[in-house]
Amino acid sequence: CTQTTENRMMHLFLVCSSAQVPDLQCKAVRGLYAAVGTVDTRVSDMLSVHCCDLSDVRCNNLADMTHNAPAGGWGAPGTFEVERVKLRGGASKPEGTLPSAASIWDGLKSLSELDLGKDSKSDLSGTIPPAIAALAKLEELQLESETLSGTIPPIFDKFPYLEEIRLGDRLSGTLPANFCAGPALTEIDVSVNPDLSGTIPASCFNSRMEKIVISGTRISGTIPAAIGMRKLERFEAAETNLQGTVPPGICVTRAKACPATRCPATLEEL
Repeated sequence: CTQTTENRMMHLFLVCSSAQVPDLQCKAVRGLYAAVGTVDTRVSDMLSVHCCDLSDVRCNNLADMTHNAPAGGWGAPGTFEVERVKLRGGASKPEGTLPSAASIWDGLKSLSELDLGKDSKSDLSGTIPPAIAALAKLEELQLESETLSGTIPPIFDKFPYLEEIRLGDRLSGTLPANFCAGPALTEIDVSVNPDLSGTIPASCFNSRMEKIVISGTRISGTIPAAIGMRKLERFEAAETNLQGTVPPGICVTRAKACPATRCPATLEEL
């Protein structure tokens, strides 16, 4: 780059090409890929393509608010934001760990969807880092792996747009009290976490919830008699330690919510 004015530091940023000025978002995407141990299987060299052109990354073109790249390719930093990282199909099987570095999550704070693969296609290890709370625009969070362990951090009141949470499969401890505190949350799935215990947080029994899946855990307690969950479509709690009676209008089965007349009388009958 050519430095053309006395104020060299400012103009170094303005006149350099986008290839020479590292974008914090792309740097964060590459850092995430490196940490979780995956590569884009459809390109020979990930450094040779813009991060928005990676198979499992979707960016938002701020010029026209679409997901389409401009005619000349993705522009300089500030003209796009990384909207989704969904490791399905285009990425190799994750075999690393979830990064704890705040710099990576700060660089991805425009994400609305983070999906690091289903448990059958992921060897992702480590724990869920509290720094992930930087992703305040998240609408969907899916972290499923047979080797992902540790406890669930109490950060879920930091996501005002989060609609869906899927976590597993070796998590321990309890569901934090604020697990369902997000005002947009409608679906949670923490099934097949055999070391997850405690009770279902009171924040999960609300009128907007559509799906609660806790099967295959050691979660215990009862379901409130008057929960007013008018939108609930699915409540799975097979192979848990729940006790007590099934509230009217709620059926807990291995499959889905169903009419009260077909419900077992007690949770122990599941």
